[in-house]
Amino acid sequence: MGVGLVRLARHRRHRHAPQRTPLRGIFEAFSSNDADLLTPELPTAHPNASGYKQQPLRNYLADEDVRKALISVSRLSWRLLQRSFASVAAGKHAFCETRAPSLCAQEGAWCVHKSLYELHSELFAPASFSCCNRIEPPRVAELRAAWEELPVEHRPVGQLIHRMHT
Repeated sequence: MGVGLVRLARHRRHRHAPQRTPLRGIFEAFSSNDADLLTPELPTAHPNASGYKQQPLRNYLADEDVRKALISVSRLSWRLLQRSFASVAAGKHAFCETRAPSLCAQEGAWCVHKSLYELHSELFAPASFSCCNRIEPPRVAELRAAWEELPVEHRPVGQLIHRMHT
């Protein structure tokens, strides 16, 4: 189970240049964005009564201060990463999907959280990226075929899928 990548033209290796892989191309699409936190979707607040079982786990925050976001593909700025290190060192532990989104919300004066999907939806396979998906190999093959049918000039470097089961 995990994040998958639908891409699928062959690349020739160059001796001296770094290989341009689909995943590298996807990351490069976001390189000019200066957000402190990039996650597939924007964070959401969930009262503990919502059934989100991880909410109270290792959580130092009041229920109303918890934000969560899927972090299977995410990017943190150096300053948010340092803030996260300091928080853990201070004994403030939170579930992985809540740590960075909650810290960013607390640091609202400087921390900007943006959605990868809103910035580049073409880099996500259609209806195939969610916390609770179960993408089987036949569906991956369908997604790949659909990607290959796109005209080359409109084809994204790759497309992310989540959760892939093999």
